[in-house]
Amino acid sequence: MTIEILSHQQHAVAAQIHTLLMLAHAQEAALLGLKNFVPSEQTTADIQASEEFFLGCCDGPTLLGVISVCPDDEPGTIHIAKLAVHAAHQRAGVARALVTNALQRAAGATFSVCTAAKNAPALALYGQFGFTACRWGTMGDEAWDLVKLRRTPPR
Repeated sequence: MTIEILSHQQHAVAAQIHTLLMLAHAQEAALLGLKNFVPSEQTTADIQASEEFFLGCCDGPTLLGVISVCPDDEPGTIHIAKLAVHAAHQRAGVARALVTNALQRAAGATFSVCTAAKNAPALALYGQFGFTACRWGTMGDEAWDLVKLRRTPPR
């Protein structure tokens, strides 16, 4: 299992990322009891055109999980835009390895992430890295509760 920078502009790589994200979004929608999950609308072309920085957790040619980061709307903050792990590889340390790698690449930076307020696994994972809730809101046609978490660098 290795963490690699993904060349998401390449169609084949973007297609792998898209497939993984669609599976993860379907799983999250079921967890949250949602019918219309907004992140599911992203296409392979959207991923290719994205200005996000993508890292993948790979086992040979197999993409086990993905994380992407981008500038946050709050100056000086890096936002974790996506984190997804294939269901067959969950609870094996893939998400932890991806978050660890992203945090290490920008040591000393403040990070943020948004997740559903009812997504207990995501909240637990981010909590282990020192993320704490800083903002709440709703999203989508079904007005699901969203929480923004922030992690300031350790001193």
